Amino acid sequence: MNNATLHNVWAETVKLSSDKELFDQEGEAGDQHRKNVELAVDGDIEAAKRLGSQHLVGSHGRSKDLKKAYGYYKKAADQGDLQAIHEAALMKINGHGTKEDKKGGMEMLIRAAEAGFVLSLAGLGWFHSEHSGNLTEALKYYKQGAAAGDINAMYALGMVYSKPDCPGGSNYKEALKNFVAASEEGHIAAALEAGTLHKFGLGTPRSCNNAVRFYSWIAVKHDKLARLTRHALEHYFQKEYQKAFVRYQLAGEAGCETSQYNAAYLTEKENSKTFHPSSSATLYYYSLSALQDNRQAELALKLYNLNLALINKEVQKHVDLNTRYGQSMQLPLSLVDTFMR
Repeated sequence: MNNATLHNVWAETVKLSSDKELFDQEGEAGDQHRKNVELAVDGDIEAAKRLGSQHLVGSHGRSKDLKKAYGYYKKAADQGDLQAIHEAALMKINGHGTKEDKKGGMEMLIRAAEAGFVLSLAGLGWFHSEHSGNLTEALKYYKQGAAAGDINAMYALGMVYSKPDCPGGSNYKEALKNFVAASEEGHIAAALEAGTLHKFGLGTPRSCNNAVRFYSWIAVKHDKLARLTRHALEHYFQKEYQKAFVRYQLAGEAGCETSQYNAAYLTEKENSKTFHPSSSATLYYYSLSALQDNRQAELALKLYNLNLALINKEVQKHVDLNTRYGQSMQLPLSLVDTFMR
């Protein structure tokens, strides 16, 4: 099986504790890479964008090199490719791989949006939400993107409506409407948000059944979970453990056992220098993984100096169908304190 197939299919099964599985996921054939470089130099737009995306995150055996990533995107952007203009604009705004130029980056996003690149509408919404602080403008662009069918704009619009500082105050009803619309088009994070709003009765009458419906849908969208775990693995290779943890957490809450194991592994093995989730997170995700008969997770629990029999007894009290598909379990603090002594 070639590396391309591995990248597309098997990321969701990779355990971070397996050196062999990690090695199998890292590389891309050198001949293919050299061919891409030659094509990009000769002006091939798709090859330039492909190399830009690889160096942006450090995937397919390429080092993470923002300067190279920006250079490749700019090469394609200079030839008028709208996606490349969009990506180069985002890098310019953030000062990634090139000198920070928020105004210039915004102008590039406007140019791409006016030329019909819908994702740049969400990019402009993001710019005003995260950089100019103008949520009114952010809402305007997100609405335009959502109306054009961009599910990322729908999701972002829902997130803005959920903010306490949203113009006019939080509007959970509108947030839910946009989360549902995005989830119907396959947006996993939007489905999680929709499920959460149903779970807590925000913008709609509280309904655990509806929450489970969204979480269950995520669990069966195997191709979407594969993409999520692929991104998590790429972040792990770049030692971006917080980003990796969040993505494994999302997949784990959707019921993906290996992601539950990897989320726990990250909190236990990689948290001391990079991020600091609570020790109960390790307990929680190893426990969920063990409940799906992962023997490695059971061993990890024992090595974590926990009484497995007592854990399973307590976990069974808290893990029901809703918990398995997305609700964050909170173990009694007294129990956690006992285990952490």
